[in-house]
Amino acid sequence: MKFNLPYPVSVNALYRMNKQTGRLYKTTAGKEYTKAVRLILSAAGIADIMLSGDLVISVTLMLPDTRRRDIDNLNKVLFDALVDARVIEDDEQFIGANLLKLRKGSYEGDPRVEVEIEKADLFATI
Repeated sequence: MKFNLPYPVSVNALYRMNKQTGRLYKTTAGKEYTKAVRLILSAAGIADIMLSGDLVISVTLMLPDTRRRDIDNLNKVLFDALVDARVIEDDEQFIGANLLKLRKGSYEGDPRVEVEIEKADLFATI
């Protein structure tokens, strides 16, 4: 299955620590991104399908600028949003990942994330 999503917030902007209780909570920016992903995937008929078993994901991050970013920092936000939208049960299901980031100027259109998820058994070898 293939789909496009908005460019994610950084994992650094996703969670904050409550100084009084020491508990981690999702920020407003994080909640808004998760909600946007759910709405997009619901409209596409992808939300709530709960893929099971081992999966392989390909992610192309189309960055909004030329700043340096850790590629794994952005995927955590994306994977959590897929769990929240009930596309997958748990991001632990991903046994393989192909991650690519493109800086602004090396792609056309708006910043976004292109995602492809496949069953891992498609890649089994004998």
